[in-house]
Amino acid sequence: MQRILIIMATLAMACAGAVGQLQTLTQSLDNNNVSAGTAIACNFGAPNFENAGTNVMRTYNLPNEGVFTDIEIHAVRFGVDGATSPGGAQDVTVTVYLDPTPGNPAPIIDLIPLHSQVFSVPDMASGIFTATLSTPVLFLQSANADIVAEVSVDNGQAAVEAFFVGANTAGETAPGYYMATLCGQPQPVDISTLGFTSHYIIDLEYMAANVLRPGTGDDLVTLMGVNAELPALANSRTLTVGDVATMTHLSPSGSMVQTGPVFVIGTILPTVGPTIPEPFAGLYVDAANATAIVTGSVAGIPLLLPAGGLTYSFAYPGGLGGFSVYFQCIISTSVGVNGILAGSNSLEVQFL
Repeated sequence: MQRILIIMATLAMACAGAVGQLQTLTQSLDNNNVSAGTAIACNFGAPNFENAGTNVMRTYNLPNEGVFTDIEIHAVRFGVDGATSPGGAQDVTVTVYLDPTPGNPAPIIDLIPLHSQVFSVPDMASGIFTATLSTPVLFLQSANADIVAEVSVDNGQAAVEAFFVGANTAGETAPGYYMATLCGQPQPVDISTLGFTSHYIIDLEYMAANVLRPGTGDDLVTLMGVNAELPALANSRTLTVGDVATMTHLSPSGSMVQTGPVFVIGTILPTVGPTIPEPFAGLYVDAANATAIVTGSVAGIPLLLPAGGLTYSFAYPGGLGGFSVYFQCIISTSVGVNGILAGSNSLEVQFL
């Protein structure tokens, strides 16, 4: 049974569960050679060709790409066809999104940003740049959602900066997408529909990964952010005194929205000691040490999962050093895999 796409991993996840070696996922028949002058970018023209704001994207659906394992994305690799700046380098933003509606990533507002990072790219006439992500992004293979990799270059007119994401005409196995508001394309569009025959080089570098407590295999995830971070998926996270944790329980494709009462169970156990039991397939609860954090109702009214997910925060005041709490979201619903309930991944929070 297909497991729904899960959103983000942290460095802790990478240490705990990653297996195998880095591999490259590409849609370019030649992903190593940039053909000079084939790149398309919105720019201000001669003499400096400063960028006017350009976003280029590729979408990857893992089963369609022949990938049937869970993966961690460690880097986005892209071509450069002319980058010039007075300072010798310029900022380029790389973003990885979840697209819950596979295919064309438009409308952009529906994409869920999973990781965004600014990279300083040195001036070059032509070449390949590998943007290694500070936080790996984890996906469980599914046909129900796409990975979208975006390379974004801001308006460079004031700084006299020009940047063209590299391309060639060797062919591709799936379309690339282009967006540039100042050039009349406020939403991503298949670049071939604009009459161009070149193809952007935007690859993913990934490795196989392992989620330790994946849940029941339903469209339901538990995510956590610490302080200013976006909520992210991990096997475990750590909190020190004064940290603020933000928990999000989400149905990425929406199939669990409004389907039944929502419970969040927290099980407290020593961080070093017996592992949390699995008394029922996909549930991770030690009844003797568990408490209901979300109880399924508010003032007697059933609490149903909202379309945007259920989010709450708490500060760690101290006093739990050496202990972990395992958070798992459970929905009482007949639409889940087992027809009784749906359980998210179980996320361990280690308290220092």
